[in-house]
Amino acid sequence: MTEQTFSGVYATATKETHWLSYDNYAALVSGATFKTEDIADGAHTIFINIDLSTLENHPGMARVIIGAFLKAVYNRNGDINERALFLLDEAARLGYMRIIETARDAGRKYGITLLMLFQSLGQMREAFGGRDATSKWFESASWVSFSAVNDTDTADYISKRCGQTTIEVDQVSRNTNGGRTGRSRSKQLTQRALILPYEVTQMRTDEQIIFTSGNPPIRCGRSIYFRRQEMASRVGASNFSPKSKADAGA
Repeated sequence: MTEQTFSGVYATATKETHWLSYDNYAALVSGATFKTEDIADGAHTIFINIDLSTLENHPGMARVIIGAFLKAVYNRNGDINERALFLLDEAARLGYMRIIETARDAGRKYGITLLMLFQSLGQMREAFGGRDATSKWFESASWVSFSAVNDTDTADYISKRCGQTTIEVDQVSRNTNGGRTGRSRSKQLTQRALILPYEVTQMRTDEQIIFTSGNPPIRCGRSIYFRRQEMASRVGASNFSPKSKADAGA
């Protein structure tokens, strides 16, 4: 290895692991409270809550933790009791991870269920490489959901994927001949998009369109937790929810 090549490798390694110099961050991957392989026994639920500032400054930390859990499932070679769900919110913040692509393409047989949340198709393309990124992900997905769409590119994609429908057009015409007025009426069938791009952007924010393999698209509501008592009773107050006047004056 040449000195220049080594210098580049060293700089990259330093950039990705500099967060280990902080004791509180290093403790996340140095404890003995549980083993990463415990995720494969079907009896553990693990929440990784990294604040936005830390994730922006030290994305390598989240990448190491997620990669370690994925590796733990792979190492079981299919010998797991339950499927392991990896739900990655704000997935674009993690950047490109080859191990996530591996989970997408081959993780199903190892018992991995991957659920990733992106703000837009643009975020997915930026993280995983160009316009081909969406086709690779959608081809491997058992279902895809879209909601609160404001991007015209995404709205066009949804409209095209929903396909066409047949509608009946009622036409009425009038004609005058020699002082006589006549009227004719006709009906004909024509095609139009099942949902137009502008109709996608005008959907309510609590609606979604779901695409599943081999089935027509589904337009339905979303299970927003604070609207459902059985869900709201299981969580505490959100730091981001509007504060009441009583709370503000406390």
